[in-house]
This record gives sequence, C-alpha cells and structure tokens, in this order.
Amino acid sequence: MLSSLFAIDLPTVTGKTFEPMSIRSMAMGGTGIAKGGRTDAYWLNPASLGDWEGQLSLPYLSLTVFNANRLLKDGFFSYLGKGDMANAGVKFVDSIKSGYQDLARLDTGITFNIAGFGIGVNMQLKMSTLGPGSVGSTVVAEANLVGSLGYGHKVEISDDLSISLGITTRFHYKAYTVPNISTGIAGGITASNLLGLFNDPSSFMATLISSIPVAGGFAIPIDFGMSLTLPLDFYFGMAIRNINANFKNMQTYNGFSSLFYSLTGQTIGDKSTAESLNRFSYSVPWSLDFGFAWEPEEKGFFYYIRPSITFDFVDTVSFIT
Repeated sequence: MLSSLFAIDLPTVTGKTFEPMSIRSMAMGGTGIAKGGRTDAYWLNPASLGDWEGQLSLPYLSLTVFNANRLLKDGFFSYLGKGDMANAGVKFVDSIKSGYQDLARLDTGITFNIAGFGIGVNMQLKMSTLGPGSVGSTVVAEANLVGSLGYGHKVEISDDLSISLGITTRFHYKAYTVPNISTGIAGGITASNLLGLFNDPSSFMATLISSIPVAGGFAIPIDFGMSLTLPLDFYFGMAIRNINANFKNMQTYNGFSSLFYSLTGQTIGDKSTAESLNRFSYSVPWSLDFGFAWEPEEKGFFYYIRPSITFDFVDTVSFIT
C-alpha cells in the first residue's frame, strides 16, 4: 500500500467527531475517500455503501498502543515483561511527546449492510495527551458511543464506469475528562498521574471513574458522499463530512460515575448525584474532501497481491479560503 498525506496549518480547520480504528486506513495514512474498506464507508465516504449487496461484520475488539517504536527503544516492554511496573510506568510517561497525540485506544463495534442500507454501532475508549511532553503533559480520557445509519446507491453506466451516492447520519455521544466542573476544556489528568495506572491500576481506575470531572453531550452529524469508478481501475471520491456536527447540551459532571448515573439510573463506582449547572456547546466545522485511488481488480496475479495507491485532499474549503 502507498499513501500520500499533505497538510497545512490554518487558523480555522475542521476535525473529526469520531474515528474508529481501521487497520486499512491507518496503513494508508488515513486515506480512503475514493476507495475505502467496507466498514470505512460509515466514516470516510458513505457512497461506498452502495458497492456491496450485503455484509455482516464480525464483532471486533481492538487495543491500539501508539508510539510503540519509542516505547520499544526506551525499554518499556522489557520492564513490562519483567513485571517491573514502576519503571515501565516511568518509561511510558517519558515517551510522551509534545503537542497532541493519542496514547492508546480500545475499540469495539459491529456493522451490517444489505441492499445499500447500513447500520453500525461503535464504542471507543481513548487516552490522549497535549502539552510540552513527558510529565508536563495533560492527559485526556475520552469515551465515545456511536450509532450509524446510512444508505448508498450505485448506478452502472458502462462496464468500466459507475457512480455511487450515499448518506450517513450518526448519533454520537461523547464524554471526556475536564479540570473542573466549571469548564468544558479537555484535561483533568496530569501525565504523572499515569504512573498510578502501572503501580496501582485498581486505585487509578476508581479515581478516574468517580473523582475526575467529566463533560458529556451528543451530536448528530451527517455525511454525504459520491464516488466514481473509472476505466483502468481508477477511482475518484468526494465527501462532505461533519454537517450538523454540533455538540449541544454538553454538561459537566463530578465524574464518569455521576454521568453514568444521570443517563441510566445505574451505579458504577461511588455514585455522586451532585452535578454542575454548567452547560455549553461546541461545533466541529464541516469539511469538503476529495480522494483519488488506483486499485486493480481481484483477478490473475492481483488476486494474491492487490496494491492500492490513494491520495486524499482534506478540508479543501479551509485550504482555498
């Protein structure tokens, strides 16, 4: 696989409301608007839903640890293998780089589509950092629950030319840690706190669930997509993503346990009924994205080895303006 990724820093750019783990997309630099995998249709280009008559994906559970090369170089896995959790924790914190980065993600989900209609459910637990790096960084714990509904339709124009159109809407509930109940700014955990995850995991999780403030709320974003299958195994795709990505009715809570109790009436950890009256909202700007790809048909030699070359141009409106 060969991928190309080009980016430019701009004052106002779009972002992603949610992105589940996709091995194919990750291996290709996050590309796939013109030619993505089957489950990627819900997140990259909904027009791809029209390409398959029916599919049921097996439920999956994946754990992704980022920056593995640096962890390996610094001896993190060596200490982990010896059961030396204290030094493993120190090496893990030391590996945190400056700026924003994901530390680890736990993903699970299932999708089903038939005759162009698709439905999917995904859940993700994520831990990311921002700041100067190492112990000076701020850690954000985040949970996402997403239900997706989409439709795609493919029109065959000729043997080697077709057009597909699609739409996907998602109900997305997001919760993340904050420094205190009076703000909706992400944070609330210091990198040094992560040492407790290695030294005393049960105590760390109890604190995370019950004592660290969180903010939670939902959005219902909509994506539109179009894709063209062209002669000589070329593909072109266009997607308008994050329409109506407005997280309204966001509210802060004393902890994940308080949030869970507010939503379900059930208790996890130490229940806390005291909630903040602080409500806020924020929006993720919509984006206009284009993709180009070349991928040969599964026949002959390419039945065993199937290369893919993809190029994506993301958030072109902000780039032009």
